Amino acid sequence: MFSSLVYEVAWSRSLSLVFGTTIYAFTAVLTAFMAGLAFGAYCFGRVADQTKKPVLLFAKLEFALAASGVLLVPLFDLTYQVRLALFSQLQGSSAMLFVMFGIVFLLLIVPTGIMGATFPLMTKIYSRNFDRDISDVYAVDTICAGAGAMVGGFLFLPYLGLSQTIVLAAALNLLAGFVLYRGRER
Repeated sequence: MFSSLVYEVAWSRSLSLVFGTTIYAFTAVLTAFMAGLAFGAYCFGRVADQTKKPVLLFAKLEFALAASGVLLVPLFDLTYQVRLALFSQLQGSSAMLFVMFGIVFLLLIVPTGIMGATFPLMTKIYSRNFDRDISDVYAVDTICAGAGAMVGGFLFLPYLGLSQTIVLAAALNLLAGFVLYRGRER
């Protein structure tokens, strides 16, 4: 969840340029983030219960998250171009905000859905391998999420910049995917 919150901070910052203000960008990112987490967890909750190789599936989701995270960088640039075109047509009306919100929501629902899909798999892997309470997973997940938001906002963005922060988050997903993929037989 560390990299997920790094993405959220970076996406909010990037989309503040698209929306022209931070409040609309943050609202769009938070809405898509929460909806994607819920949707991914709901859909993959059943898959996690049925899969014979949850570690392998988790690794594949990490790879998919890395790819979608990096792919959003040029898509956000394209979204900014759409905003400019809409502005000339809609003159900054509420309709323009709703259209931009819809576009951003559709762009973010895929990676945030992948993020949500990892939680049921994580709990299945943890409970099967360690026979411990799921609250441990949730606690570690929450601590890592807070650390990701803090480090992403106060360290990565100021020192690496926007695109490199997103690439670093993707690299963390790739690293996690490779570690999980290599250890899938254990």
